[in-house]
Amino acid sequence: AAPETDLKTFLDNADATMLRLSNEANQAGWTQETYITPDTEAIAARANEGLINAVTGFATRAGTFNAQTATPVQQRQLAVLKNSLTMASPSEPKESAELAQLVTSMNAAYGRGKYCPPGEGSAETCLDVEAITEILAKDRNPARLRDVWEGWHTISPPFKQNYVRFAEPSNKGAKELGFADTGAMWRSRYDMPPEEFGKELDRLWDQLRPLYLSLHTYVRTKLHQ
Repeated sequence: AAPETDLKTFLDNADATMLRLSNEANQAGWTQETYITPDTEAIAARANEGLINAVTGFATRAGTFNAQTATPVQQRQLAVLKNSLTMASPSEPKESAELAQLVTSMNAAYGRGKYCPPGEGSAETCLDVEAITEILAKDRNPARLRDVWEGWHTISPPFKQNYVRFAEPSNKGAKELGFADTGAMWRSRYDMPPEEFGKELDRLWDQLRPLYLSLHTYVRTKLHQ
């Protein structure tokens, strides 16, 4: 078959497969976040693993096609495929499964997280993220706002060990795709080399900084008045 035909078949297959797997992952994820149990975590982890593995495979394969022989639409599809990864799955199956499980378990831990204000008596007074959000939106008591803000942040330290481990297979997967690490893979999604992204961000901030500081000065003056 002609190269264009091969490319079209590949892109059609990638489109159909990623649509199906992303729908399955989103359905499993919604169920897991709504009903957080070990079983729903396992279902969501398997769905995420299938999606991550598929996207990693398609992104790797996309780099083997000669974009110069493709139509403008196909060139855009290839570019999107190569830059569609949030996480790259390592080729080792056990590490791939572990990566999906870590992401799902941390997501579940966040959903289960509750801050229990001291001295309020019962587990019924513990606050989840929805309750915290409601208080921050409506309460105007500075002491109360500070308490729930700082209290909510106490749920995150237990995630540290899992997040550190998550970074290892995620970085390994990114390196297998030719990136220095996951951060470089993320920064490559912009129309510039990853190493140029930080420089461009600093340049834009230098332009914005005078306005930002002036705005803060104005607002603080009005608040004092």
